[in-house]
Amino acid sequence: MEREIDKVRGEVNTSKMKGIKNLWKLLTLVAVLSTVVSTPIIMNAAASPTTIYAVEPVNSFGDPTDTFTVSVKVYDADCMYSWQVHMVWDDALLEFSDLAFGGFLADQPEGSDINARVEAGWLIVGEATKGQYVGKSAPEGLLVNITFLVNDVGGCDLNIYSDYTYYYYCFQPPMTEKHYPTRENGYFRTIAGDIDGDRDVDPSDFYLFSGAYGTSPPSDPRCDLDNDGDVDPGDFYVFSGNYGKTI
Repeated sequence: MEREIDKVRGEVNTSKMKGIKNLWKLLTLVAVLSTVVSTPIIMNAAASPTTIYAVEPVNSFGDPTDTFTVSVKVYDADCMYSWQVHMVWDDALLEFSDLAFGGFLADQPEGSDINARVEAGWLIVGEATKGQYVGKSAPEGLLVNITFLVNDVGGCDLNIYSDYTYYYYCFQPPMTEKHYPTRENGYFRTIAGDIDGDRDVDPSDFYLFSGAYGTSPPSDPRCDLDNDGDVDPGDFYVFSGNYGKTI
């Protein structure tokens, strides 16, 4: 009889232990679910590694008192929530004249905010989505047009430094993350063919030009004198026509 009682007690204890284990599993699951519910779920749609900011046209030319305009465009934008471009140039040679935003984010549900600051030799421009909306994706788009007045002879680079914030999908709160796209700078020269910007078209320029000749896209963008995406006989025609010119 005592053996049978002990056997029953053992079965009861085993059953209790199983019940306690199952209860513990249930409580653990509830705790995990509570954490998941209270924590924003973020699905990171990875930003495109091929996003590019480019100055177009790559090469600009002009004489003193002339004006010229370059565009800053974006290619392969992926969930872009805001953007910013910082451009630098030689302020003794070029003077800022005007700018016009391209409205890349203006068609967001609540529109966009724009801002600009211009000083001698540099500017910062940017645009940001209003409200908590997914950033814009597009194969290409115009960010801003910038116009310069030529004050002197010579050459300089139109260097851009840029970033953009890209949207994280989440329940709350919305978040963004900064990315730095590939940048393609622009160049200004008084004489087409003055590749090194030293105010003449001479053997040093020919050395640079010959090194890039036949490349598509150009191995040296400064040598694409007709801005058609390669260095070919059309560019050689421009270069040879100005060879030997000195300012």
